[in-house]
Amino acid sequence: MSQDPDGYRVPAGVGEAVRVEKRSRFLALAAPVFTAVEAQELVEARRRQYHDAAHHGYAFRVGDAERSSDDGEPSGTAGKPILAAIHATGLESVAVVVTRYFGGVKLGPGGLVRAYGEAARDALAKAGQEERFHTGGVVVTFDFELTSPVHHVMQKFDAHTVDSSYSERVRLTLELRRSLLAPFKAALLESTAGKVEFSNER
Repeated sequence: MSQDPDGYRVPAGVGEAVRVEKRSRFLALAAPVFTAVEAQELVEARRRQYHDAAHHGYAFRVGDAERSSDDGEPSGTAGKPILAAIHATGLESVAVVVTRYFGGVKLGPGGLVRAYGEAARDALAKAGQEERFHTGGVVVTFDFELTSPVHHVMQKFDAHTVDSSYSERVRLTLELRRSLLAPFKAALLESTAGKVEFSNER
């Protein structure tokens, strides 16, 4: 898992893999998804693409939610090993669909678990990984003459402007890594001699 307190890993891209087990073909796709709806759309897209396939086992993990489906295979032989492959990577915001074309030879529960799991692992490996960070927001209000020191601290903490307004005072809605919110606010107070105001932290 990530060493950063608010870091997490997602697929760097889309990964595809093919495995053949006793003439059955397993076509696996791993991709980043950020909502359960996106995950289901990915599954439905594969169903349309391979509409003549026997099964489309899948699993996804988005935030604290995860789901898996055997899609007609014997219970626990498709969705569960796919989800186990996801857990093994530690990835979040990910979905894996494994489409099976039956080859005429029954694989048995053990063979199915192995084939679905290995296909999922191969696709996840090809998708790669990248680290992202949970973010938080804060609204900062200050006088115009403090613009330079505020921007200096923003650059130091890699804080991004989401919204801004300029009237009698400057009002910036900022977003940055969640774990840096407290030290960011402390640095702003120090650099402006306490002449900034914070509100609407989210």
